[in-house]
Amino acid sequence: MRKQVQLVAVAAAVAATFGGAAQAATPVYGAGASSVKNSILYIILKDYCSTAGNVTYYDNASSAPSSSTVSPSGSTLRVQCTPVSTTKFASGLDITYDTQGGQIKALAATTSALYAALQSSSYAYPISTLTPGTGTTYGTVTPTILGSTFTFTYVWGTTATVLATSTPITFGLTDTELSVFDTSLTNLPLVNGSWNTGAVPLVNSVTPGPELSGFPVQSFGVVYGIAASPALYKALQADQIAAGLLSSTACTAGTVSSPASTCAPFISSSQYRSLISANFGALNTNAAPLFQSVVPTNTSIEIARRDQSTGVQVESNAYFLNQGCASAYTEASDLQPALPVDAGVPTSPNTQGWSVSYNATNTSLLKRLVTPVSYTAASNPGPESGFVIGLISGEYESSLTGGSGFLRLDGYYPSNTNANLGFYGLVTDGFLLANPSASGDGLTLVKDLAGLGTAPANETLAAYSGDGIVTLSTSNYNNNNLICAGWRHI
Repeated sequence: MRKQVQLVAVAAAVAATFGGAAQAATPVYGAGASSVKNSILYIILKDYCSTAGNVTYYDNASSAPSSSTVSPSGSTLRVQCTPVSTTKFASGLDITYDTQGGQIKALAATTSALYAALQSSSYAYPISTLTPGTGTTYGTVTPTILGSTFTFTYVWGTTATVLATSTPITFGLTDTELSVFDTSLTNLPLVNGSWNTGAVPLVNSVTPGPELSGFPVQSFGVVYGIAASPALYKALQADQIAAGLLSSTACTAGTVSSPASTCAPFISSSQYRSLISANFGALNTNAAPLFQSVVPTNTSIEIARRDQSTGVQVESNAYFLNQGCASAYTEASDLQPALPVDAGVPTSPNTQGWSVSYNATNTSLLKRLVTPVSYTAASNPGPESGFVIGLISGEYESSLTGGSGFLRLDGYYPSNTNANLGFYGLVTDGFLLANPSASGDGLTLVKDLAGLGTAPANETLAAYSGDGIVTLSTSNYNNNNLICAGWRHI
């Protein structure tokens, strides 16, 4: 019986960050998924901070932006500002949010045992905050974030300090359903470095702890897409133009059209499944089967994946490999996601047909996709072909530059329109978690964002829509809590 993928969504996507008191007040700490980091930042700057002159943005970026209009790129951020509503936030807003390592950190807000494990020396990405007064002040910047231009003082290279487990995490945001953590070891965080030598789980299970009353609540609906590096994008276009799948008059190989969907190359779920699994199909050898008519001379390829337990990777595992699905709907042939050890960690020069990079942030994942590392690089070299492919949030579409871009999955481009119409199903629903002991401005803010506050909310997460984010108040992507039900079944 032929398996087919029904384009419905799973899980839950979102990243956490919010407020507390600035200046003399104690900041509120958040941590979680990075797939919606830009949306969270957008909401804070647009709806909660009053004037540009009173906003300071800190992050842990390792270098200054190339211009004053380029968006900051650090994986941990902190925003201090004068709030719009001083009746709600009398002491100011001081928001710190750590995305490195992804959504697993969100559960630290409710699960003390996991929080302790994440802060141990066995984990590569402990939850951290940034220390104002450190770093390098770039000055005033005016970046465009999700279509709107903001002005704030930017400080980069700010010192990150690991939080003590006695410091409460007030909120967290996941970008998958919480039950996936209990149903598959492939969705649990790994001991530092074990992805290169043989996976060792940091914890053997995760059971979310008690929540603030009314939580968790659904938040952003995140659209994900399969992205290709410039060389792979161009090669797929050339092949599909020659095969008659793309217009030879409207499309030019190596050009991302406007709109991007017009000439975006195609890839099927079965092809991507074969690429990313550790034990399935010819594409584990090289990328040659992706091409029909114009086969490149070198078809080596890199799978750029996120680290285990991040929402991006959990979504990939569930949607394509059936990992973490409800047991009643699990097929016997569930597939293991590939780790670097499965292909052998590349050594310079990387001429092998298939390799896997392991990325702790979406920023590092983007770098692998947009500007592939040379195959002769001394550290973590890329493939000789320059072919890199990976899953990333639609929020980052504007960051896919230089000829990189999203592919059409099973015929459909990863757009909000296609997701809302039900044509495109690689979409997740996320959850906002809140510490049951939340208080003060942090309590006010999380209840406001959840739509549970007594004062009118500036922006509830479930009602928000933006680049790569669909509105969950009108569309439900959790598949009735039956994770993966129907995806690979007739």
